[in-house]
Amino acid sequence: MIEYFFDKLKSLDDLSPSPKVNDFFSELCCYSINNDLNINNSDKIDFINKNCAEAEYELEKYYSNIISSSDNPNDELVRFPYYDNYFNLTKLEYLNISYFNDDIKNILFI
Repeated sequence: MIEYFFDKLKSLDDLSPSPKVNDFFSELCCYSINNDLNINNSDKIDFINKNCAEAEYELEKYYSNIISSSDNPNDELVRFPYYDNYFNLTKLEYLNISYFNDDIKNILFI
């Protein structure tokens, strides 16, 4: 399967969000979640990892442009595909910090 994903990823001209890119990464994620992966590191795995990071950057850039140019940025923010993950991660970070200092009232994550 690594060869399949490697070849498919190499065929993508651009990693910006699009139906073709979204379908590829959905398929890759589903495969990764539903299979017990015992994969040795290789150039192909490195290529896939590097391009996953690049695609995540493109996704965040794409949505940041939509959110920042919107008349209702909060409405757009909740449409971001990683919104729930980021929200839960932020909550976990806050709980970790507040464990050491329970007087924290406001916090800014950048």
